[in-house]
Amino acid sequence: MSNKEGEVTFKVTDRRLFNPDGTLRAEILEQEQTGAPTMAPPVEESAPSPPAVETLPLFVELLVNLISSAEINLGMMEHPALGKRVVDLSAAKQMIDWLGALREKTRGNLSREEEELFDGALTQLRMRFVQLVNRQPREREAGA
Repeated sequence: MSNKEGEVTFKVTDRRLFNPDGTLRAEILEQEQTGAPTMAPPVEESAPSPPAVETLPLFVELLVNLISSAEINLGMMEHPALGKRVVDLSAAKQMIDWLGALREKTRGNLSREEEELFDGALTQLRMRFVQLVNRQPREREAGA
């Protein structure tokens, strides 16, 4: 930014420790040699992060909610608002696709139990979806 006379009104300070080639910047080397304190990034006070143990049940709860939503749309469970089983293949496909994308993004970051739950449910949902898609054309032909 500049004011009307063209003077700079702010200063940018590079606080990176390393050059693009991975070597220490000259200012940092000088500070290490002279014993001067290095510039540390400002520490922001924030709420303490919850323990990792609490994170696992939340992820499993998220999975169960997403899986239940897909099951409802596949007619595997009663729709809570309608009180009956309904089949909405487009909504089910979207939920299964979302679960598949989430599975790919979490690969290698889940516990064995979470992976087994995720993979088993996703396989079951995909198989049920294919069954419903394959069954619908035959039902339409029989009704015609």
